[in-house]
Amino acid sequence: RTGNGQPLFLPPGQLHAPITNLRFDPIRELPDKVVEMRETKRLINILVTNRMSQAIRQIVTNGIIEQPGLLGHDGHVIVQALDAKLADVDTIVLITPPNPIATDQASTVIKAAKAAGVRKIVRLSALKATADGPTDNTRQHAHTDSELMKSGLDYVILRPHLFMPLMFMAAESIATSDKFYFGMGEGKMGLIDIRDVADCIAACVVSDDHNGQAIELTGPNSITFHDAAADLSSVLGRTI
Repeated sequence: RTGNGQPLFLPPGQLHAPITNLRFDPIRELPDKVVEMRETKRLINILVTNRMSQAIRQIVTNGIIEQPGLLGHDGHVIVQALDAKLADVDTIVLITPPNPIATDQASTVIKAAKAAGVRKIVRLSALKATADGPTDNTRQHAHTDSELMKSGLDYVILRPHLFMPLMFMAAESIATSDKFYFGMGEGKMGLIDIRDVADCIAACVVSDDHNGQAIELTGPNSITFHDAAADLSSVLGRTI
């Protein structure tokens, strides 16, 4: 959020240069601004879009970035509007942020994709997406993953661990009191940067090498928030 508490929305041009061919862009800059937690998947959408060739048509269904006319006032996908967007689409990137009707949103897209002759869906799921998962979010993801696997469509399911930019939630308390608070104890996480998640999505769109797979995505190390505090202390030159 900005200093006055208003949501911060970032146009794609502030992130990196657009891509004009089927290579992946090594550019890794992000704006030097704090991003609210709920904007994380919005940024993934922007990153993926800019990493894809303009020749590839892509539908991103997201409760935060609303495709014009795609979502109704109640958040449900408008089938007729979706059908109009699926003409000649080969591959869909399906991203649904945590919300009470995420399963319904995703199910509508999967059914419409199959009816329209879409070949493949690349889906962003979550780590521990199982029927008995620890949260409503993981259980909803499990339901959608299962539906996609049974749909007859080609698919790749990506299950990332905690997004690293969510550390920005602690930016204010670190700046004002040299402390941050998460109820994790000694729990370890494979924090992953959303730019890496976007690269994985883009790779699975332009290649069929991973079709039929559910892949867990993590960062290079499994760390605690105590480790994160030590790294921040080293970088900032004071004890966090």
